[in-house]
Amino acid sequence: MLKTEQDALAYWDQRFKDKGDVGWGSQKNSKWYKQKKEAVATALKTGKVKRVLDICCGDCKFIAELPEFQDGSIEYVGVEPTKAIYDQITKEFPDKTFLNITPSELIKTDMNNGQFDLIICYDFLFHIVEDDLYHDFLKWMFNRDNKCVIVSYDDVEKKDQRSEQGHYIPRVFDTTALGYWWNTTSTVKSAEHKSLKLHILQSKKRPIVR
Repeated sequence: MLKTEQDALAYWDQRFKDKGDVGWGSQKNSKWYKQKKEAVATALKTGKVKRVLDICCGDCKFIAELPEFQDGSIEYVGVEPTKAIYDQITKEFPDKTFLNITPSELIKTDMNNGQFDLIICYDFLFHIVEDDLYHDFLKWMFNRDNKCVIVSYDDVEKKDQRSEQGHYIPRVFDTTALGYWWNTTSTVKSAEHKSLKLHILQSKKRPIVR
């Protein structure tokens, strides 16, 4: 059973080495992958996104598919804590910036102080194994100085439904708990797994998607 962030990192590093992929949600024939890519495209098409932070970015397939990431007009920073995945994407996308740091290290930085127009957090919240880190991470990500966050989560009715290995921990995600400063612009339900959803959330102070 995974109990710590380091346990989780070791699990995902070994899983990637064994299977060579980051999961079904990043496969191009997956409807969920297409839905996630379209949500990012919607934000980019506003023309107001100049800097993007992609948290636990995985294999970054949609970078190669969305033209806004190819013409140099958008600065992209990907955070990938799994070393094996990080090594692959730095070779595949040498013109992009990637950081090999953990979520607990990330929330100690000042990278959420409004310097990014869009923060992407896909298929990661339900892989945080430590409850305290989960709540600290949400507070960090939904700093009121940020503009737009696109986040996916598993919308379960009961808390803490851990997988047998402990690498999958869906938790109730209550957007009303994020505070006064955030609005949900849109919600997308997965076409493949009914409990999976993604939200486009925007700061009332600095919205980019109308």
